[in-house]
Amino acid sequence: MTRKRSFAALGLGLLSAISFAAPRVNDAAFGAIPANSQLTSTDQNYLLARALEAVKVVPGDLVTTIASVSEFRRSPLHDSVKESLRKLVDNKTAWPEYVYIARLTPDREHFEYLVSSSDVIEAHTLQAYDLNDGMPQAIAAKKPYVTDFSPATPAVYFPYMRNDQCDGFLVFVKMSWDESQKRVMDPTGGTLDSADASTPELQRRLRSLERRVAALEQQAKPANPRAQKEPEETAVKPPEREPLAITDAATTVIGYGYGIMNGKISIGGSGHAIRFTCPDNEKYTLKAIQMVGSRYGYPQPPAEDFLVYVMDENTSVIKTLPFAYSTFERGREQWITLPCAGVPLPRQFCIGLNFNPNQTKGIYVGFENSADDSHSLVGSPDLKFKPWENKADWMIRAVIQRTGQ
Repeated sequence: MTRKRSFAALGLGLLSAISFAAPRVNDAAFGAIPANSQLTSTDQNYLLARALEAVKVVPGDLVTTIASVSEFRRSPLHDSVKESLRKLVDNKTAWPEYVYIARLTPDREHFEYLVSSSDVIEAHTLQAYDLNDGMPQAIAAKKPYVTDFSPATPAVYFPYMRNDQCDGFLVFVKMSWDESQKRVMDPTGGTLDSADASTPELQRRLRSLERRVAALEQQAKPANPRAQKEPEETAVKPPEREPLAITDAATTVIGYGYGIMNGKISIGGSGHAIRFTCPDNEKYTLKAIQMVGSRYGYPQPPAEDFLVYVMDENTSVIKTLPFAYSTFERGREQWITLPCAGVPLPRQFCIGLNFNPNQTKGIYVGFENSADDSHSLVGSPDLKFKPWENKADWMIRAVIQRTGQ
């Protein structure tokens, strides 16, 4: 059995060999990668080049330390490595890019965060985490693996190999820019909250990025505007996996828009909700919920439930309904139906969803831009709901059944 060394004995040597050359990339010309886009060869080259820059400032045997994470983080070596990584990405937060070093646990099925350029990442609970996204692929390939991390945030996983065995990873992550929402995507596929967005440094970076996006949009316009029609905003009509059959006059479907999806969002640390009003003063029950969504993360769905909240107009919970994560499929977004067993409804009510997303699992919910006044909310019963600051609505419908006066 190979003995691991304590951090006090670690040397500052680099990995003995690197199997590929660092691509030459103009860093300054590379902006945020658009959310949910396919990585180009230029994007991949940039990620690999940046990962190699980080590898050069990190001791190659750092992941072989036997010290606990809490002990290691109190060491001068931790502070030295963190400062080197921070200089590399020039920030203290996780935007627009960050680096972290992960050490595999003895069972080779979990990892621990040793050190990161980002204070946000080091704020994670000191515990072992399941291998995420590109780690298994990098272990199998025994070389760096580039992935569309949580499909919103691309990353490169650089494995530290020794005696044909992986001891840990250097992971370089680049945030992505959601042009449709004018927001930066965080590592969970959600968006930065208002507190993070208010920092002067983030505001400066956002302004710089908006100017760059505007300049690129201007360059893309034809010289003669009359000679070429402006491209229309990308929109799709999601299919219905199981078309809902309405067989009685007492059942109706209420919702908003025309069923054309303009985008999708997964909200980390929060959830989606939308308001409805029954068509008249008669009594109704909730027969089902229809929504547009798709699952991301590992191919195998997690063995857990997500929650649907049936709420009154003040977002007080009337009923909580659990549904299996496997209800959603990976891939293209589609309409799905969630049966609700006749929950009694007030005249005005809300439907809320909580998927508890993280780096390895979550649900994208589709939205449509056709709403004049948004009926949509974000939040949770614990954190309270607030209006969604977007003139759009979640693609969620309520199937209601009239039960009498």
